[in-house]
Amino acid sequence: SPQVTGSLFESDALINSPSAFLLQQLEVFNWGPFEGLRSANFDPQGTAIIGATGSGKTTLIDALMTLITAQPKYNLASTGGHESDRDLVSYIRGVSGAGNDTGDNQHIARPDKTITAIHACFFNGQQQVHIAALFSFEGTSSTYDDLKRLWFFVEDADWSLEYWLSLYHQGGTAAVKSAVKDINGVKLF
Repeated sequence: SPQVTGSLFESDALINSPSAFLLQQLEVFNWGPFEGLRSANFDPQGTAIIGATGSGKTTLIDALMTLITAQPKYNLASTGGHESDRDLVSYIRGVSGAGNDTGDNQHIARPDKTITAIHACFFNGQQQVHIAALFSFEGTSSTYDDLKRLWFFVEDADWSLEYWLSLYHQGGTAAVKSAVKDINGVKLF
């Protein structure tokens, strides 16, 4: 897996600016090849994501791009800006490679009912803002139209991706929507 290291440069003006929200943490759950919950912390002084080819550097960047862009273009770092075979569904399913003609699904890590989540925390020195998404398939479909999506925007509230994943596992989308009603600062889309 890739390593995230910090403190590469000094930029006190940006770090202490109340209008600039800097990435503080990125979490992924069952995203691409990453099984379970994985977390990376980012230093406001600067952070580098380093690792061998195929270790997941671009996969982490694509997770962040999923949260902050309307129509992310995946795997651009690895393809030199050219069209990629990766898409949101392939990251959720954990697809590795193109498969084969035998009909088996060994190249798909999560072929059945599954949930994937991404969470990013941003901080401006005074306030944290969280953006998160839960994606799920109820069955074996890999059709984008069958994908369920919940997006969170959180201001001035404690946030725990593990809590929301636990709620989802207990009662699905209904449990998450019900819990959001009782928490100020959490908006669900």
